[in-house]
Amino acid sequence: MTKSQSKERWIDDEFNCELTLTDDDIRDWAFDEDKLLMSQDEDLLIGHERKHYPTFLEFVFTQNCPKSGYIKECIDYHVVHHVIGGSKITAANIIDEILFQLTVYPDSLEWIQRLKKLSALALRDTKPIKEKEALEVARFIWKPFYTQSDLNQFSIKKRSILSFEVWRGKYPSWIIKFNKRNGNMSRFYAHQRFTLF
Repeated sequence: MTKSQSKERWIDDEFNCELTLTDDDIRDWAFDEDKLLMSQDEDLLIGHERKHYPTFLEFVFTQNCPKSGYIKECIDYHVVHHVIGGSKITAANIIDEILFQLTVYPDSLEWIQRLKKLSALALRDTKPIKEKEALEVARFIWKPFYTQSDLNQFSIKKRSILSFEVWRGKYPSWIIKFNKRNGNMSRFYAHQRFTLF
């Protein structure tokens, strides 16, 4: 799946067609465990389609919706990537948008608290960060997606950089990098590990 220059258009590579997503499509998909919105990278579509967040969030909190947890994870994952390596303002705006929509859901308190903390991380002042604090931040960020044992610090070449690998099974998936001097975060695919420093 590729995203075209227009933020409103998605191209399904497998079926070679343009996708026009509607709320009705989401409703049909949400209760059909075998149905896909896209042939691949469906999680990116869910995270990026902010105009459909009200519908997606409706099904996060719809009882017996088989994809409620999956939808929440996709949106949270999208937020995390903006917090780590994107624009601070964009990250905060996305979070504010979600928080506003979550106010109507009584069961959203835990997620609201997490999103507020993510927003604070995105907007925090630059300041030096120590290894213990960096590890705590990294574990908090990835907590919904990985176990704590999946997060391992690995050897680094620059003393000014703290880096942590995130593992899924036997293979490293992501690297979170902290600048010790200012606390700034960035992320990379693990296969880039030998070109980072």
